Amino acid sequence: MLQLNTMAFSPVDTIIDFLEPVANLLFFNDDKTYNKKQLGSYINVYTKNFPDVEAADLIIVGCAETRGAGVSVHDNTGMDAVRSHFYQLFQWHTEVAIADIGNIKPGASFPDPSSDLHPVLGELSALNKKVVILGGTHDLMLAQYNVFVAEQKIIEATCVDALLDMNAESC
Repeated sequence: MLQLNTMAFSPVDTIIDFLEPVANLLFFNDDKTYNKKQLGSYINVYTKNFPDVEAADLIIVGCAETRGAGVSVHDNTGMDAVRSHFYQLFQWHTEVAIADIGNIKPGASFPDPSSDLHPVLGELSALNKKVVILGGTHDLMLAQYNVFVAEQKIIEATCVDALLDMNAESC
């Protein structure tokens, strides 16, 4: 009888190729270490080693895609500004595990990051994780929404922006 070795894949194996690590954690705190009660010392951040997403309750992922708004520059400045302020907040609910899995890699063409965001969100959704997406344009909301449509899940979405300027023609 021939026995095949089967290899089980973890969610990390399927999503890590779409992600790039956060450049430098101390950059977000002016090269100072974080107080042990600040989120920056508590969050498991992908800088060198990928965080344990299965142990996390909340996942942060950045996506600097702006080509849907006609801007073709890949810039992590906005995401890094949010991270800088967020990591400096104090963590009072230590039972909530948070992981920052870095940023979606920039694609060669416009649809790439949107399509790269889909499998990452799909794997995290399959693990029942809550995900906060930093950056990007409103067209990325469609990639996020399509994950839940495929799973036939009812969702609640929140968008923080000066203006919700997505229209049906841009989808």
